[in-house]
Amino acid sequence: MKKLWMKLSPFTPDTSGACSALFGLDGLLMIHNAQGCLNNFRAYDEPRWEEQPQNYFSSETSEMDVILGNEGPLIEKIMGLVEKYSPAFVGLLGSPIPMLIGTDLRGLAKEVEEQLQIPVISLDTTGHQYYDSGISIALLRLGQSILRFSTKTLPRGINLLGATPLDLGLQDSLQDIKKFMEINGWNILSCWSMGATLKELEKATAAALNLVVSWSGLALARWLERTFGIPYIVGNPVGQMGGENLLKLLEEAVKTGVPSKGGCHKDEKLSQRPKVLIIGEQIGANSLRQCLSSDFNIEAVQIASFFGIDQEHMKSGDQELAGEDDLQSLLDDNDYRIVIGDPFFQSFIKPEKCTDFWAIPHMPISSQFKINQMPSLIGKKGTHWVHKQLHLNTGEEI
Repeated sequence: MKKLWMKLSPFTPDTSGACSALFGLDGLLMIHNAQGCLNNFRAYDEPRWEEQPQNYFSSETSEMDVILGNEGPLIEKIMGLVEKYSPAFVGLLGSPIPMLIGTDLRGLAKEVEEQLQIPVISLDTTGHQYYDSGISIALLRLGQSILRFSTKTLPRGINLLGATPLDLGLQDSLQDIKKFMEINGWNILSCWSMGATLKELEKATAAALNLVVSWSGLALARWLERTFGIPYIVGNPVGQMGGENLLKLLEEAVKTGVPSKGGCHKDEKLSQRPKVLIIGEQIGANSLRQCLSSDFNIEAVQIASFFGIDQEHMKSGDQELAGEDDLQSLLDDNDYRIVIGDPFFQSFIKPEKCTDFWAIPHMPISSQFKINQMPSLIGKKGTHWVHKQLHLNTGEEI
């Protein structure tokens, strides 16, 4: 019964993640489907849409076109929309239908690009993966399309990779990260891709370092390292001491050119049974774990996630969750003092467990219901937030 979901609504899919990653970049996106994926994105997955609608469209492919493999109407629609809106690039996204019938999205993109003479990128989304996969695909394909070697490297130039409102919320966290970096002497060249412009992203190869702020930025970071020799580190400056530790890793990485795991090693085992469980996006959860350790000396912290888990950035004991059963079993089999995650997860904790729950809303799980309650945990804000939770919920040391 692992595929049976009874308490949680469907998570944000990869198509919405890709749309969010390319939001505001003057592109025209075409989701190749019958219709529906785009409506879901506009209504539930993208909080910026109402104030900043984009040139995103559905191919509205017909049943007969699917049966006959007729791609002519799709190409004609793209050509007409490009003529009308003059975008900087076109993104062609997959969905369940092209996945099932084996549509060659890359071939289609190449054909359209030859006719339009502007970049056309294919995004192999399926609608069956989660948002983080879609963001990862979109950022990587966009980078491969627009980035070229820079003639100079700025010694304190840095890129932020994997920043979208789906993980960071609308403004506070990202602005706090930028402010933290700038106060400590770093010049942010580009932010992939929340609040960025295409011209800003094109400056990325002049950076000395990349900072990966979510799992979704890892693929782009590794490609930038292989292709342009730009090292990267992984993590967010969560908490006062956590932020200071990240600054040390930044300095070390820019001097040595060696990527850092952000203080997380797979072979590093918990010294005792976990007392704290963080459920969420891996990189953000790792950063909060680092804050609990360095700012509060709380070491027995375990991470679990329904989303992407990178083996290099996990500790022994961290778990991938395939379904509700996995989460329920994890909570039933362990006596956690504290569970941290989206408010929708609280219903999995049985009352007799006497577990304190710290809510951090996560849009891919609870959509926009709690978006205004997403706290910024950057720098001292993170320390203050944890201290407040400890005081309100436990009143004693962990």
